[in-house]
Amino acid sequence: MQTPNARDRNTPGPTRDLPEGPNGNPLLRTAVVVAVAVFFASFTPPAVFPAALSQFLTFAALGACLAGLLRREPVLSARHLTHWDEAAAYLVISTVTAWFVDPEAVAEAMRALSNGAGAVN
Repeated sequence: MQTPNARDRNTPGPTRDLPEGPNGNPLLRTAVVVAVAVFFASFTPPAVFPAALSQFLTFAALGACLAGLLRREPVLSARHLTHWDEAAAYLVISTVTAWFVDPEAVAEAMRALSNGAGAVN
């Protein structure tokens, strides 16, 4: 017997307002992972931000590959987005971000941090 407040499994509601279709969840998951990587990279000095973001996204790609392996998802023959596709997206974004890394600025920021200086601009 259902209570008057019970919801049908297919009834739209707060828990059912996710993107629809087979690619909705992977796209949402990718956006959230990139947002979290940007959030954590924002705690680094500005000169180190591109390098930190690139590394966070590389680790996210490794995690997505591990998830793809554990779930035994097909690498190329799937008709929807898989963890392998997410890993490829993370690596593309990581590579593009790495183009903006200035090695001299990163080295200077690391020297300033090791010498005890606070924030680096």
